[in-house]
Order: sequence, then C-alpha cells, then structure tokens
Amino acid sequence: WGYSIAAAKLGVRHDVLSHFQVEGGAGISARSAMSRGVYIFHYTYGIEYSREGLPMELQVGEWSLDKRHYMARHPPRDLDLPPACGHDRAHVLTALFNNASAALEAAPGGWPTPRSPGSLAGFARLHLRPPPGGKGGPAAGEL
Repeated sequence: WGYSIAAAKLGVRHDVLSHFQVEGGAGISARSAMSRGVYIFHYTYGIEYSREGLPMELQVGEWSLDKRHYMARHPPRDLDLPPACGHDRAHVLTALFNNASAALEAAPGGWPTPRSPGSLAGFARLHLRPPPGGKGGPAAGEL
C-alpha cells in the first residue's frame, strides 16, 4: 500500500491490466485463466482432498497442496498428482510446481534434495497426524 500511495502522490502513471493476476479460489477456472495469458496465478488457501477425492474443509487431507507446508523449506520434486476429480486449480498448480522443479533440476546447482517426503501427501501423512481415534487432518492446535 505504501508504494501505491507514494506513486499517486508523485503522479506516477501505471497501466492497469485486468488479466494480471487471478485468485484460484475465487470460482475461476485456472485453465481458463492461464489460457487468457494471466501473469500470476495466486493461491491463498491450501487445496485438500481425502483419499477418496472429496474436498476437505478446514483440515489437512490425504492429498494436500498448501504453501504453508513449505515456509521453512522448498517443496520436493515430482509432487503427487491430485485426485482425478479434483478442481482444475489443483491440477494446474501441481503441474506448475512439477514443471518448475524439473526445469530447475536441469540448471546449474539443480533443485535441492528435500528433507521431507517426495510428495505433499507424504508430507501430510508424516507431519500432520489425524487426531487420536479420528479421521482427516490434524486436531486443533497441532499445526
């Protein structure tokens, strides 16, 4: 916000692009947005599915794509694919992560070897335990 206010006070002019960024959780098809040339596909909330492919609300699923898992480290290469019935944003984001890690792996220095399992589902299974005797994601306060 500081930049916006300072730029306005100084009379700095900008081009406003309606297709600059799309929020994947806003009911917008990720594939449709990407095909229109959106520059940034921003996702705020984790995408969670049960083993059966059902969306998980307010808990970590057996398949999980959430940037919060990687606040202290990079994601692993070759993320597991989401359930076939998953929303297209899950498929698009997984493909973008996998394409980026494959391209960076070929670059000098490569993609670092992760200290976590080779998939987000593995990360969730090892690090985000379900509550004792319960199903689904971690109990309140375990995150």
